[in-house]
Amino acid sequence: SQKRGDRMADNNKPLLAKDDGAQNPIETRHKNRLKDAVNKVKEKLGKEILIFDGGMGTEIQKTGYKAGKYPEEINIDAKDIIIKIHEDYLNAGADFITTNTFGANRHKLAGAKYDLKEILDAALENVFEAKRKSGREDVYIALDMGPVGQLLEPLEAFGS
Repeated sequence: SQKRGDRMADNNKPLLAKDDGAQNPIETRHKNRLKDAVNKVKEKLGKEILIFDGGMGTEIQKTGYKAGKYPEEINIDAKDIIIKIHEDYLNAGADFITTNTFGANRHKLAGAKYDLKEILDAALENVFEAKRKSGREDVYIALDMGPVGQLLEPLEAFGS
């Protein structure tokens, strides 16, 4: 069986960093923050109603913005639209905000103006900005992940 960090991406780099026991202060801080957030959510489950935001694509369409082939590019090209949508959901009472990253993967973004890291960074910054503008601190952030858009072997993509 594979251990964490043994699975390789196409560029021969580990998909996940190996846990060699060394203490990386930044990684440790992020792990601790994640554990704290998960524990807070667990404490609320079954005791409170927790609300996720709504559809991102529908809200983008309502603005009249014409997204191209890569709607995730809006995180950079028209970030004010995304920030406003997030802010509206926060002001409506959402506890969870999902990033505008439904199609953010290397297969779907092949040919996009921006690389995957740029889009993910911008998507997170947009949520943080909306959170700041709303004055809300009690917000959970979730990356939105959709399908990769490719079929697994032995199946082939349509039109192959």
